[in-house]
Amino acid sequence: MKNVVKDLLKSTVISIGMALTIFCLIGHMGIGCAIYTAVAFAVGWFGGSTTLVQGIIIAAIQLAVAFIIWFCFMRYYRKEAKKMNEKIQSMKR
Repeated sequence: MKNVVKDLLKSTVISIGMALTIFCLIGHMGIGCAIYTAVAFAVGWFGGSTTLVQGIIIAAIQLAVAFIIWFCFMRYYRKEAKKMNEKIQSMKR
């Protein structure tokens, strides 16, 4: 019975973590890119003759750049976490 509860809690925590990661990825990047794009159009950075297709391409490029930056930070922090975990494990021995 203890193992069932333990497994249930573990899977719940993992599910919440995955949901938060997805929300942060879509929510923060999406909101940031939407605000940036709205301001850029309002200020005139894209020009008055920008078509819908060009706007979609611009948004796709913004999301790609934001994803690349996010991915680089994610890799860096995973590497740091792995180093910390290895150091903690070596201290336990």
